[in-house]
Amino acid sequence: MEKQEWLDSLQVGDTVVEETTGFSRKNYQITTVRRITEKRRITTATGSKFNNFGREIGKDSSRRALLTPLTEKIIATLTRRENLSLISRTNFDSLPNEYVEKIATIIKEYDLSEKEKSNK
Repeated sequence: MEKQEWLDSLQVGDTVVEETTGFSRKNYQITTVRRITEKRRITTATGSKFNNFGREIGKDSSRRALLTPLTEKIIATLTRRENLSLISRTNFDSLPNEYVEKIATIIKEYDLSEKEKSNK
């Protein structure tokens, strides 16, 4: 389904993603459609308003979001970011040794696979 076709098919209550770009990476906010006007202006649960082409209206042009469908790729990106954030907040000194050993094993396996790739 093309993006315009997807936008035209949106209904109140549908899940959407507000996509912005900042610091050289895409940022995603999962939300729902709260209101659609006759002219197909869309308001999301975050309060953001979008025109019929899915571009945010009423904000500085450099920070405008785009409406986009929720995809497996976006879900995977958000899950990875959440996992990396969890890892960075972890106090490894407080973990039991068995967990530290499991984590170390995973890292060693990754390091070995990367070395094998670079030797090919």
